[in-house]
Amino acid sequence: MSLVSFFDKKGMNGENVVAFLFYIGFILLIFVLSLIFKFDPMAVLTGIWFWFAVFGLSAVVIYAWAKAGIVVFRSLAVIGAELSVLALLSQSYCGVQENMRIADNALMSIIGFGLLYIGFSFLKSLYQELFGDKDSKNEQRKKGAVALMKKNGGGKILTFTLGLYAIFVATFLVQLYEVVNVIFTNSCVYIK
Repeated sequence: MSLVSFFDKKGMNGENVVAFLFYIGFILLIFVLSLIFKFDPMAVLTGIWFWFAVFGLSAVVIYAWAKAGIVVFRSLAVIGAELSVLALLSQSYCGVQENMRIADNALMSIIGFGLLYIGFSFLKSLYQELFGDKDSKNEQRKKGAVALMKKNGGGKILTFTLGLYAIFVATFLVQLYEVVNVIFTNSCVYIK
């Protein structure tokens, strides 16, 4: 049995073979160095694997955080102009002298409808970023972030990464809500 047929039988492609050979070579290097310098190879491997696990876990967390941030902020960019216009309108109205403000109910209606429209637009954009947009010309946006993550990973690491991803997306959304809520609930039409 040749080495190539062994890898084919195991279903390993070129990238997997390179990674596998790298790890085998690394372990062999540790054992050879342990024979030359007379130290305990298991103690070295245990320490190395511990740091690989720590850095690997950190990399997965940072990856999930970055992907979640990118998705939320791409969706935020879609509604940024509408949100800015609504905030500017509210703040400009509140800047007028109090005795000249006669359209409080109209502004409350505009803010209410505007926030509903912006919220729907944001959630639609977020959904398209997460699960794909069939009308997009970009292949990655057609598939969506979740499908790309599923394609690139598998097993328990994928479940862990998707769980972290969901937590980070929710965290970004809560933080975004807290900021927008303060801007509009402290408008002069709601505080009397």
